Amino acid sequence: MPNVVDCWLEAETAVGFRTFYSLHLRSLKKIKVIHGPADRLLGQISKTFLDRGRQHIRWHSVYAPDLMTGLVVPALETGWIAADVVRHIEVPRTLVVESVQAGHDMPLNPELDHLYLRIKRCLSGALAALSEYDLLMPAGPRLDELVREWVAEYLPEIRRHNGSGPQDWHGFGTPLTALGPDAELLSAEFSRLQRTIHLEGGSSLTHTQLVRRFGEQALMRGYKVRFYHDALESSRIDHLVIPALSLGITNATAPHQVAGGHHIARILAGTRTSLGIEDTEYWWGVFQKLYTQAWRLMQQVADLKRATAGEAVQDLSKLTAQCTA
Repeated sequence: MPNVVDCWLEAETAVGFRTFYSLHLRSLKKIKVIHGPADRLLGQISKTFLDRGRQHIRWHSVYAPDLMTGLVVPALETGWIAADVVRHIEVPRTLVVESVQAGHDMPLNPELDHLYLRIKRCLSGALAALSEYDLLMPAGPRLDELVREWVAEYLPEIRRHNGSGPQDWHGFGTPLTALGPDAELLSAEFSRLQRTIHLEGGSSLTHTQLVRRFGEQALMRGYKVRFYHDALESSRIDHLVIPALSLGITNATAPHQVAGGHHIARILAGTRTSLGIEDTEYWWGVFQKLYTQAWRLMQQVADLKRATAGEAVQDLSKLTAQCTA
C-alpha cells in the first residue's frame, strides 16, 4: 500500500449530503477536531507524516477536491478532522476527542443553506431521469449466471488465519464535485490493479446489481472488499476493489467511468441500442442538464465558502508540531 491513500467519504446525493466518515472511525482511539480553516493545517500534517514515512489516509472535500476534510494515521489510531464535517459524524463514545484551534469557525450563512437545497433538488431530478432511462433499456444478462462465472474464474477459496474474516470498506468512487464529476482518485487506485472488469452497455441498475452481488460473494469467501458507492443514490454500488486479488470491477458508463487496470476485461452488461431510442435520449438529456446544473451550484457554494473563510493561525509550523508530536 502506498504511503498516502486519498479517498472520497462524502458526496452530495439526491437525498442531500451523505458521508461514510463514521464507519472509518471504528478502528481509531483518538480524533483531533480542527476548528477554523483546517485545510492548510491538514496539508502540513500530511507533509510531516509523509516525510516520516508514515502511511496515512486523506479525506477530501467534494467542494474543493484539492483540500482535505480529514486525515487518519492507522498506526497511531488517530485522526485529524475538520470541525465543519464533524457535524456529519456519529462519534463513537469510546473515542478520545481533542480540539485544535486553527482559526475562527465560519459563521452560519442562509445563502449556503439555500444553495444546498437547490443542489439536492437538481440531483433528485437527475436521479429520477436516470431511473426513467434505465427502465427503457433492454433487459440485462442473467445476473446470477454471470456472477457465478466470475466467482469460478476470479475468486479462489482462501484459508482464514488467526480468526481473520471478511471485511468491507465503504466510500464514494466518482462523486460530483465543484470541479465536475471526479474519477481521478479511483483511477489512481485502479491503475495499480492487475485485472479490472469494465461493465459497458445496458442500465446503470444492472451494473450496480452485478457489482454488489460479486462483492457479496467475495465477502462470503473471506476477502476484504472495498465498495465504492454511487454518489447520486448511495445505496447503489458502482465499483469495487479486492486488494488481495489485485482485482477491480467498475461501472464503465458516464459519469462513473474510470481508467486503469493492467489487464482490462470489457463486458457488455446489456445491449447498447435501446428499445425506444428517442425516449432514452430525452431522459438522458434531462439527466445531463440537471446534473450539470447541480455542478454549477456546487461551484457557487465553493466560491462562497472561499469568500467567507476565516483567517488561519499565524504560527502554523508550531501548531503542526503540536499535532504530530
